[in-house]
Amino acid sequence: MSQTKKGWDRNLALSLFKKEGSYDAGVTMSDAYACSLTGFEADVTWDDKIVSDKEDVGKLPTVVGSNLVASWANTAHPTDYDTFTSVGSPDIASAILTGATTGVANSAAITLTTYKRYKITPGLTLNSGTSPVLTGTGGVPTTTLAAGMAPIEFIATGATTTLTITTTGATNWACTFTLYELAPYELGNDQELITYGAKFTIKQAKAKPNALAGLASLVFGSTTPSQDPGKTAYVHKIIPVTVGTALPSCQLEEFFGDLHYKYTGVKGNTLKISGEAGGVVSLEAQLIGSGTRATSSTAFPAAISESWMHLHDCKVWLESGANISITSGAMVQAAEDISSDTPDNLSARMKSFEFTWDNKLEGQEGFGGGGVFVDADYGRRVATFKMTIIFYDGTELAYYTAQNPVAIELDLKGALIASGGTMYFGASLVIPRMKMKPAPLPKGGPNDTLIQDFEFDIYDDGTNSAARLDVYTAQAAYLAA
Repeated sequence: MSQTKKGWDRNLALSLFKKEGSYDAGVTMSDAYACSLTGFEADVTWDDKIVSDKEDVGKLPTVVGSNLVASWANTAHPTDYDTFTSVGSPDIASAILTGATTGVANSAAITLTTYKRYKITPGLTLNSGTSPVLTGTGGVPTTTLAAGMAPIEFIATGATTTLTITTTGATNWACTFTLYELAPYELGNDQELITYGAKFTIKQAKAKPNALAGLASLVFGSTTPSQDPGKTAYVHKIIPVTVGTALPSCQLEEFFGDLHYKYTGVKGNTLKISGEAGGVVSLEAQLIGSGTRATSSTAFPAAISESWMHLHDCKVWLESGANISITSGAMVQAAEDISSDTPDNLSARMKSFEFTWDNKLEGQEGFGGGGVFVDADYGRRVATFKMTIIFYDGTELAYYTAQNPVAIELDLKGALIASGGTMYFGASLVIPRMKMKPAPLPKGGPNDTLIQDFEFDIYDDGTNSAARLDVYTAQAAYLAA
């Protein structure tokens, strides 16, 4: 008995440190260019396109039953063949006429069903002389036989038929015969795999900075690193690419259930960052591959050792209207970067948050792609932000009533990255312009602490990127050329 496979025996790696030189070109999965993930959940789907003939009309019918031709018999003189060999067989092994006479042979009577469709398939070998002619009762058409000819189809006009094969003049031939009833395919007959596809959903319930930086770089598309001088510590400014700029692509490899596959042409489609008070940051990303896949035996690269991103290390600020002022240069960890005044500090009131970005990525099949995408490009991108906070007063409701734009910053500062340095593992999410949708009225029962639920649409402010994510890691670059 074979050993069962275990769900925890799984590896997943992405070339987060180096992008493909061109779409679907692949990347060497070394420690310098790639890393394995830990603490992940993954859903890998082969999003192939399969086409069948189930809905087609005019499908080729299938034969049913057995060969209805049982035997042949030579006729009596003077219409007999000089030599005729077919003893208890549906085939005529030899039919020879030596002079300018006529030879005739008949099949045993064959039972048909009136109005049903039938197919005769003759396989003639004409050694010399005149070709034979096949006729028959019950709707069989008169047909001169030829080597390699197409089958003869007919609709029965009677309940029986007798096949007759006639040759006039010297001849020497042999012929195989089948006669089958035909029936249409009720459930279709075939399907084909037309194009290949691959989709990946990767989750980290307890996210780490390295995975956040890498997956966000895939989805947003633009990453600029800055080094803590002289230290192995870096901040990566990650923003959405400008319209018209292509997203980067990478290679992904997975080992699961004793199957090891590599996938190329992988681009980021969606990103969700979320968390609840007292917990850690959670991360989810959906990626789409070109469809190119192959088995692999490459050793998996090393994983990056980091701590989880705890929300007890996170500060939150909200600013509105004319006081919104976004820092364009380097941001300061654990300090606000969104206000020209004093923003509202929501840190103590935060219950939960969720940020989502959707590229509306579309694979481009094109022509000549060999069944995989020739590229993938974003559509009209969409971003949203949700949060739940403890209700204090009507300040935030007034923002809704006046439809004031607001900016928010979540700043998470963890442990020091490099001894003697100034950067700490963590991340800062800044959204420069949002507006509330439903009114954030207070909620709660008589024994509850009142809360407010907020939903925001994210907009362009005409100056800054729609979202900016600064991530602090010990890695020098993500998706480098």
